[in-house]
Amino acid sequence: MTDPNSLPRNGIAEPSRDDIDAMYEIFKVGQIQHHEAFPRIFCRPDSENKVRAYIESFLQPKKRFRIRRYPRRHFALARFKEDELQGYIFYQLHKSSDIFFGENRWFAYVDDIAVGERFRKMGVASELLNTLTSEVETLGGGIVSGQVWDQNVSSEVLFTKAKFEASAKQFYRVI
Repeated sequence: MTDPNSLPRNGIAEPSRDDIDAMYEIFKVGQIQHHEAFPRIFCRPDSENKVRAYIESFLQPKKRFRIRRYPRRHFALARFKEDELQGYIFYQLHKSSDIFFGENRWFAYVDDIAVGERFRKMGVASELLNTLTSEVETLGGGIVSGQVWDQNVSSEVLFTKAKFEASAKQFYRVI
């Protein structure tokens, strides 16, 4: 009998700590692009340890909600082909209990979605985003949101094609 853990991963799956190197490389390229577009806001990914700690924070074992006023859970999904990581989505998922989004509605916030350069324009990001929206729908519905910076046309197209609506502008001031 074949060990299912020895089979290559294909499709959407939860990434593991073994995938941090591949996620780091994808993150680094995207962060450099953000830095070039908005150098006063986005830093260059100079601290590999901090980036790896950030990535790892989304790979923590699944736990019940953390006890806080607004409990949150951090998650990651990745797209694999023959065990090669093509892209990932990092998101926060919690049950809303406030006056903004309504009580007992699921709220998912996309922290980061990134695809390796070789796999762009192949539907990887769409598949990841659709998987997340399906997960929220399966939980009973709610809101999935993400932020897209000006000049990030590919992300804007991604969210628009997935039938997301633009609802706000973000203002910033670097001090």
